[in-house]
Amino acid sequence: MPSKTTSLSTLAPALQEREFEQFRKLAYEKFGLNLTGAKQDLVASRLGKKLRELRLPSFRAYYDLVVSDKTGESLAAMIDALSTITRFFCVKPRILITCGRFFFPRFANARASTCGARRVPRARSPTP
Repeated sequence: MPSKTTSLSTLAPALQEREFEQFRKLAYEKFGLNLTGAKQDLVASRLGKKLRELRLPSFRAYYDLVVSDKTGESLAAMIDALSTITRFFCVKPRILITCGRFFFPRFANARASTCGARRVPRARSPTP
């Protein structure tokens, strides 16, 4: 039983530089997620949670699981654990539509005219 001063991240094994590089390359190659060396602690913390959830003994075991999973579900779960922006936009798609109408009305209207769709109305600026 861990003491009250023990953080959850200390329950997972330490993420070695070599292991971090493997996860960093995988995230970049598959999703374009650029993890610099400054993010090693963040990666260790978030993937450490995945290790505990899956009851895996090491980061190497987790990496092997992710790359060998033919369904892609493990890879998606890994990226979901490492990124936070993706989850935010998936939960709030209305924000993307609003931003698109406000910041890119010309693009939206040009695209609409080429595919026969109706024009996108310009978003109004918020009134104070």
